[in-house]
Amino acid sequence: MDDAFMGTCWRLFKQLFDAGHVYRACRVMPYSAPLHTHLSHMECAKDGKLTFTSSAAVISFPLVGVEGRERTSLVSYTLAPWTLTSNLLLGVDPDLEYREILNKETRERYILSEGRFFSELLAATKYEALGKIPGASMVGWKYDPPFGHFVNDFPDCFRVIAVHDLRLVEGTGVRHLAPAFSQRDLDAATAAGFLEPHQAPPCPLDEGRCFSDRVPDFVGQDVEETSAKILDKLAKRRRLVFRLMVRCPGKVCRVTEEPVLRRAAFPWFIRVTDSIPGILKNLDSTHWTPPSAKMAFANRIASTYDWSISRDQYWGTPIPIWASDDFEEVVCFGSIEELKRASDFRGSLDSICRSDLDEIKLRSKRGKGVLRRVSHVFDPWLAPFLRAASSFPAVG
Repeated sequence: MDDAFMGTCWRLFKQLFDAGHVYRACRVMPYSAPLHTHLSHMECAKDGKLTFTSSAAVISFPLVGVEGRERTSLVSYTLAPWTLTSNLLLGVDPDLEYREILNKETRERYILSEGRFFSELLAATKYEALGKIPGASMVGWKYDPPFGHFVNDFPDCFRVIAVHDLRLVEGTGVRHLAPAFSQRDLDAATAAGFLEPHQAPPCPLDEGRCFSDRVPDFVGQDVEETSAKILDKLAKRRRLVFRLMVRCPGKVCRVTEEPVLRRAAFPWFIRVTDSIPGILKNLDSTHWTPPSAKMAFANRIASTYDWSISRDQYWGTPIPIWASDDFEEVVCFGSIEELKRASDFRGSLDSICRSDLDEIKLRSKRGKGVLRRVSHVFDPWLAPFLRAASSFPAVG
């Protein structure tokens, strides 16, 4: 892509920024490990026939400091045992009624909702069903996490919070929350006040799919390959209730055709959802043949996400945003000339490339020290979109 058109991208992007259509947020996004970047949902291929075999398990979470609940555990079902290394909270449905089960051999008690695993436990003669427990009464209980890698960083966590709509027949009614790998978990932890809206959740992965040194037992190992090892470790600690293999649908990166995982990041977005009502209203005034095509298009528009336009790769059009370390001061430029004036840059700047721009720093006007360019580049699909948008006639 030539520098002239990259400059056009800057100019049009700044118009969106100045209009308030650009924002940065913590989101759990599809992630391509081979490319070391997050992807938009459209960059992931989902095939109904594409399935992966994965370890799954029901894990016990012993209660701590709950009067009258000695040797009692909540149990949770997970399809991704490797995320247990990042467990932060447990969720129960306050509107759901739970059951207590006694292991007559060990005298340990499990709490879960009625469903598949409840029935399977009762099918074994060593288990006996006890009383019922309202979900709302368990909110606030503390428990012992499967791993203690983040106990010091998040000392107020590792307790039960309310999460609605957990009536899953195949589950246990108790949700293990790993906010770094599930948007629902991240939203629940934030809503309950255990994470700030712009706080990064604990993520023990490197830039690929391997554990970092935050998980010393499995450092450098691919997460999917460690699930069985993690369950072996939990079994030795008597935390493994059930272990099974399941096949579940998955997504792959359209570029690498490798499976994607979901992990938290701070991408930049262009607001799209705010425009959906107006688009649908305009769509109502149009005539389509066949009518079913209009309905299909309307459904597609209604389900649109805000556009994640940033990528973590090196090559591409650099996003023209400079920010303070806390992101309380953010500046966007629409041209190289604007950047030169703001930075007092005196050298030659003939190319819009990361190698030239990433070294340029700005003085904060709000006492924030130095502003640095955000490391992201644009989604490659943004360029043709802006090229098309720049040719649209004015509306209004």
